[in-house]
Amino acid sequence: MDVSAICATWPIQGPCSLTPLTGGTNNHVWRLDAADGHAYTLRVSPGETHLPRLRYEMTILQALSIQDLPFLLPLPIHAYCGDLLVPLMLDNSKTGIATLAPFLPGIVSRKSTPAKASAAAHTLAILDQALAAVPDQSTPQEIQVLVPFGRLEERNPQIPDVGKALESLPLERQQIRKMQDILIAHQDSVEELYESLPQQLLHRDLDTSNILFDEQEHVTAVLDFEFAARDIRALDLSVSLTWWPVSRLGTGNEWEIIDSLGRSYMDVLPLEEDELRAIPAMMRMRQFASLQHRIGRYQDGLETDAAIQDNIAFALWRLDWLESQQETLIEHALNWQA
Repeated sequence: MDVSAICATWPIQGPCSLTPLTGGTNNHVWRLDAADGHAYTLRVSPGETHLPRLRYEMTILQALSIQDLPFLLPLPIHAYCGDLLVPLMLDNSKTGIATLAPFLPGIVSRKSTPAKASAAAHTLAILDQALAAVPDQSTPQEIQVLVPFGRLEERNPQIPDVGKALESLPLERQQIRKMQDILIAHQDSVEELYESLPQQLLHRDLDTSNILFDEQEHVTAVLDFEFAARDIRALDLSVSLTWWPVSRLGTGNEWEIIDSLGRSYMDVLPLEEDELRAIPAMMRMRQFASLQHRIGRYQDGLETDAAIQDNIAFALWRLDWLESQQETLIEHALNWQA
């Protein structure tokens, strides 16, 4: 990547240096150090087709920036052209869409502990309150609002039928059939969930990689709003419940992480009983939205056979745990109200 071009794009002092960081599935991320000692995070989303969606992410971040939140956000700075999003040439001669934001303090948690889970859930609840306060507004044509996770046929028109798409993957027939059966049973309940449960603007991706902690295990920042959209309110906590205890699932020790998440979230933003009972369904909803996304990447040549096979095996393992522990999970969730 042409570092001099980056320095010429934003109001930063060169010469600059780039250090690769661990990015997400969809983005490339670098730390950029400027000559004056300031550090920034450069995020590049491959391809220009994502620009309308990224503009929606920018509108959400700007709306949150005027609220008095006890943690930092990845707020991009304007380029010389006046835009927050700019095209940038990648090393493979392809163009991506880039943002540059101040480098935020803190580190990603490498190990889930009850204390960190509690702090993360407390932060998520505060964030959800702030997101609920963001006013609904008409979106210009150049902005694309993301579709709810449960609306699979609308989320990706190229893969409207996830069950059918599974048959094109390099999987064992038994795996395909099992995933299809779980999906069919889940889809039977989706419409009722959207008709009966509260909805609001959500983050929808607060896993362990999207929150930063200081040395005292206090939250310093929340990252990655690329999946933020309006959806069922209980989904945000459910996404965190999907990821934070994952290293402990099936050991019997997962419940101290799960309860730490649930109680801390409920202390700030109490959910209704129907929402708590729907958490297992919300966890499946997130799983199938993720699966649809992964299948799309595989069909576009961005995932290898081995990667999609590992992803399906992991998803089935987590869904097996959810099936066996669903009633126990609901019992725990109802006790978070006390």
